[in-house]
Amino acid sequence: MPDKVKTLLDLEQDPANNQHRGLADFSNPVIRTGNHTVVAALSAVARSGNFLGAKTGITLKRIGEILSAFNNKDLQAIVESFDEDGEFLLVAGAHPYGECFKGHKAIRTILAGCFAVVPDIQWVDAHSWISGERAVTEWRVIGTGPNGPINQLGCDLWTFRENKVLKKDTYYKQVTA
Repeated sequence: MPDKVKTLLDLEQDPANNQHRGLADFSNPVIRTGNHTVVAALSAVARSGNFLGAKTGITLKRIGEILSAFNNKDLQAIVESFDEDGEFLLVAGAHPYGECFKGHKAIRTILAGCFAVVPDIQWVDAHSWISGERAVTEWRVIGTGPNGPINQLGCDLWTFRENKVLKKDTYYKQVTA
């Protein structure tokens, strides 16, 4: 692997960007062999947290703002981050994809219920990656549910349209012990 590409991949380990990490969108390569200026510019952008999805304008900073809205239980900010046709897919439900809530009203209603059941819920240790109109965020969810403490790893698979969440598909590890 050329050193220039390795340098970009190593950004993931950069302590200056430890909350929301990101890598280049390699589906539309912008790295040219022997062009140190491009690598330096990409490094600076990645460290700033303003790494863009190729077509959506979504940034790591914006994903961080959405995650903060979830941790603050700010229903208005969460709902406004979704497209009017946005979908929120829960981890469980009667369908193979879990349960889907579509539109601002449905998303607000389900989240208000979730926050009432687990009022201290937090998503911590989050790390995000962007590729075009899609992103992934890994996290650990903690809180106190009706059956006791919650401490699970999980992730969100995001799809964006014009800087808005078109789909948020959530997955949790299942703790059995």
